[in-house]
Amino acid sequence: MPLQPEGIYYALQYYSRRFPGKPLYVVENGMPTRDGAARADGYTRADHLRDHVYWIQRAVADGIPVLGYNYWSITDNYEWGSYTPRFGLYTVDARTDPALIRRPTDAVAAYTGLTGARGVPADYRPTRAPAACSLVDAPASCVDPVTVPG
Repeated sequence: MPLQPEGIYYALQYYSRRFPGKPLYVVENGMPTRDGAARADGYTRADHLRDHVYWIQRAVADGIPVLGYNYWSITDNYEWGSYTPRFGLYTVDARTDPALIRRPTDAVAAYTGLTGARGVPADYRPTRAPAACSLVDAPASCVDPVTVPG
């Protein structure tokens, strides 16, 4: 499935409609890479993190009661029956490194910057433009797609 960071906006919008008046909390959000390798399209874990924070901030600005956000996960872990998908802010080679040394990914500096600045700056524009429709909340996302101000 393609990465669609704006999907988090649609998910928050959907759940705020489904559970009106209830605060929402994103408990897991991250981008897997295969064994920590760079993606062929050049999209980085830091891009992914900043883009998602942008869309969460947009949701809050639009009145969706988002209480918090957790990145998944702080370190790579055994997931889906394998060590191959890597999600961590810090990568760990659990298969060949007996010391399990944690090495920071590019997202560590992004995360540090985001927490220090309390989010992305007002003039931030996502690395990826939103898709015309999202699988997260079709058909609503197709009828009323989000846009990024020019």
